[in-house]
Amino acid sequence: MTYQPHGPRRRPRAARGRAVVAGLATGLALSLLSPLPSSASTAGPASARPAGPAPQLSRAVTTTHRFPGNDNRSHTVTWDEKSLKVDGERLVVWSGEFHYWRLPSPDQWRDVLQKLKASGFNAVSLYFFWGYHSSEPGSYDFTGIRDIDRLLTMAEDEGLYVIARPGPYINAEAGMGGLPPYMSTYGGEQRTADPQNLAADLEWLKAVNGIIGRHQVTDGGGSVIAYQVENEQIDNSAKHIDYIEKLQSAVVDQGITVPLFHNDYGDGHGWNAPGGPGGSELDLYAFDTYPLGFDCTGARDRLSDFESRIRAYSPRTPVFVAEGQGGAFTAWGRDCQTDECAKFADTAFTRQFAVNNVANGVTVSNSYNWSAPRVAL
Repeated sequence: MTYQPHGPRRRPRAARGRAVVAGLATGLALSLLSPLPSSASTAGPASARPAGPAPQLSRAVTTTHRFPGNDNRSHTVTWDEKSLKVDGERLVVWSGEFHYWRLPSPDQWRDVLQKLKASGFNAVSLYFFWGYHSSEPGSYDFTGIRDIDRLLTMAEDEGLYVIARPGPYINAEAGMGGLPPYMSTYGGEQRTADPQNLAADLEWLKAVNGIIGRHQVTDGGGSVIAYQVENEQIDNSAKHIDYIEKLQSAVVDQGITVPLFHNDYGDGHGWNAPGGPGGSELDLYAFDTYPLGFDCTGARDRLSDFESRIRAYSPRTPVFVAEGQGGAFTAWGRDCQTDECAKFADTAFTRQFAVNNVANGVTVSNSYNWSAPRVAL
């Protein structure tokens, strides 16, 4: 059975209760990018959301990478337990993480994206760092080295789908997890529906979604194919479920039409799975997995079989790794050196990890890496 995005989305029921990418070896990545054969579906139309007219874009695509993310046509994005589909055709997503705010040179962004594409990836995952774009309440800077419209256009030109991750909280080894410093003066609990904090969260989302929303594959504007709501919630308590649901409702109202998901910080929770614990109304279940851990011990026997557990959480959605280990890092004040960690999170591990994930049915995968020098922001 094929499951449809949103269309019309039920209102959330309140309180229901990581900079450059480490890639796969090119041959492996290219072989894994081969699309799955289409399967027959009797679930009716490809999407319950009507396709609107293609938006008038302000630039001409000069790339030779023609794909649904840059053809100026609206497309339907659906899914079943095997994979995402674009206009009924199966899509295996191989993504790498890129932190544009750790490379404050837009002229070099395209180089990174081209290397991603040349390595066999067909997607890029982007955290959007609120604190980098906002130095005071109500003020947002999306110009120059902060021009995310330009970044998203580059991704389209290079033939890369985009997984958009605007938080509000992103972690990403950034100060305050990406929240702007001025929020430290606010009362109430952050990352909850506390009125003052929530109002600021929604204002940020409205600002950034005004740009992301113009680049969605569903509306013909670009290559954004999935959208993450918040990031790695710490538990499945009622107040956090309520918060996620409020954010979700807001981003839909703000015009986001691609599938929504949240990344469970491990593969042993099942939090925010559609219809799972907490009764989330999100479209897809996704999770993070770091089998080597962060201690540089180099143990490789931590690769495990997880498919049955993930499918128990969300049996009607594809197995989706929102963050898969692509490296390791040295925490501040630790004496373990980054090059020591690199001995373990090497190309052999990367290949072994990727093959293990494929064997576990993963068809949406994002490689997350810390190999570049830290930038204090």
